[in-house]
Amino acid sequence: MFLIIYLIVKIFFVMSFHKTAKALPEKYHIFPEWMCWLIMIPGAGYIFEWILMPFGLPLAIKNYHPNNQALQNKRKRLFGVGLAYVIVLAVFSPFLLVPFGIIPAFILFIWYWIELVQIRALMK
Repeated sequence: MFLIIYLIVKIFFVMSFHKTAKALPEKYHIFPEWMCWLIMIPGAGYIFEWILMPFGLPLAIKNYHPNNQALQNKRKRLFGVGLAYVIVLAVFSPFLLVPFGIIPAFILFIWYWIELVQIRALMK
């Protein structure tokens, strides 16, 4: 049951991530926008999270509006939260069934998602 809920949440997250990436003009993309769907690959998806969450999307946003201070502040926070999330997953990945590892990862995941939605609102 937990796995099904996790997959549903992850699908909605990747849809939101893709929507944000698609809102950026293609010339600013570091990676193709479809690449975010590779996060869904079991096991290997973690590598794409490392590439896209803290680096790919924040760098594209940085290139898109370098003079928009509100957007750049959100981008910096998105980078920090994304990096913290993938580090927490790396440290606790062997122990993900332990609540000590799941709780910080879940909080950072939700925080990243909120920042993602707020950035998309600022880009409109």
